[in-house]
Amino acid sequence: MNRKQLTFMVVLCLVLLVANSALARTQTVSLWNWRGETEFWAAVEKEIRKEHPEIRIDYRTFIPTEYDSILMVGMQSGEGPDIITLRGGPGVAKFAEPGMVERLDKILDFSLFPEGALTQASMNAGVYGVPFALQTYQIYYNKEIYAKYGLKEPATWDQLIENCRVLQANGVTPFYFQGREGWGLSLVQTTIGASILGAEWITGLVKGKNAFTDPKFIDSLYKVLELKPFMQKNFEAASYSDMQMAFPMEKAAMTFGGMWDVKSFDQIAPEKEWGMFLVPPVKKTDRPYAYAYMDGAYGLNSASKNREAALKVLEFTTSAKFGQMFVEFNQEISPIAGIQAPAELTELQQGLKFVEHHALPDIYGVRSVLTFGVPDVHTLLGAGMQAILSGEKTPKQLAEELQTGIASWYKPFQK
Repeated sequence: MNRKQLTFMVVLCLVLLVANSALARTQTVSLWNWRGETEFWAAVEKEIRKEHPEIRIDYRTFIPTEYDSILMVGMQSGEGPDIITLRGGPGVAKFAEPGMVERLDKILDFSLFPEGALTQASMNAGVYGVPFALQTYQIYYNKEIYAKYGLKEPATWDQLIENCRVLQANGVTPFYFQGREGWGLSLVQTTIGASILGAEWITGLVKGKNAFTDPKFIDSLYKVLELKPFMQKNFEAASYSDMQMAFPMEKAAMTFGGMWDVKSFDQIAPEKEWGMFLVPPVKKTDRPYAYAYMDGAYGLNSASKNREAALKVLEFTTSAKFGQMFVEFNQEISPIAGIQAPAELTELQQGLKFVEHHALPDIYGVRSVLTFGVPDVHTLLGAGMQAILSGEKTPKQLAEELQTGIASWYKPFQK
């Protein structure tokens, strides 16, 4: 072997040595989620690698309705991810109670998070997840259609019904409803209930001073029935994804939707403009309320084999930088303090105002304390609303079912 060949071999060995060393240092953190955020997490990885070049994120997303069962099987079998996306409230407790996720408030800095968001990521005064989104559910409307018929955002429930009548008289379907999936109908009811019942009454319900069987709550169930004549034909067969496609394609003037729907609406019909408003109260002098809740949180698998790297990723999710990225990529509300919505995201700015000025202090549906036992109110409401809309059950019967079911395990209802 001559000198040139020897030099080449030495250089090659050094290159391979460096490459193998870099490969050995690479730490891959697995993360499971029910949200389709592949591009977002690729951007997060790029940002984290500026300080931690050895970290890679293996992001996997699952069908939302299948995610919970897949995650539980993975965790029980020891094949779960390093970082778990947990649903807020009972979703956190379900994995924290058996010790599947680590307590984080003694490891990470949560000073940028409001107490309300941390409460829904906690169990027994310990924080077990990093909250990532505050959600609101409201009524979206097509601004062009509203303008065409001279309609304004309603200030009262009767004005909303009158808007529906005007639209229907002009051959426009007022509301597009998804009736096939109970979870969406449960959100519709609690969104209506937020303004119809009001904050004081709902707080009384959570404390056990009021009951689902009270006439006031039964009336809030009837309010959904009042909208039935204004729904599209065969609404019972429509899925949530059907709604996400049909509304921006002008199959209806209005729909109930979450803050997370804005991005998909804009992608389908970028030339359209959407307005959004809270369900109006019965009286103009009453205050409308937003049913706002913490969507979920990132937890650390107690059995993670990449704990240090996973903690570095979780540390980034507590930062203002992550919160701003989350808002701009996903067009949703971050619970991290000081985050601003870009000027062009008008719906998101409106959502931030809903949370700041109209959020209920206590909630009674999804992610609430009434979902920590079995049967839970979110599941009962979903199936119950389907039964009411199909005529199989009356609002009074559903109210009794809710009261009996929750009282079977919720102590404030057992007085």
